[in-house]
Amino acid sequence: MMKRKLSPHSFIKDKLNSWKQMLMERIVEDQNQAGTQIQIDIQNQILMTRRETLLTLMIGRRPENLSQV
Repeated sequence: MMKRKLSPHSFIKDKLNSWKQMLMERIVEDQNQAGTQIQIDIQNQILMTRRETLLTLMIGRRPENLSQV
């Protein structure tokens, strides 16, 4: 079966979705440990800022809403 070739924007969107899924899995694993929720929130904010910067550089414009990515 042939793989569909992704446009740069689709590739980025697909990559961000996989990162978001990995992050959600990590959050679920860490929720049972005391004191990790604050660290997770800070890490998520940092990651979202980095993703926004990468997306801006790669597609040449700022994404409207990263939560939709």
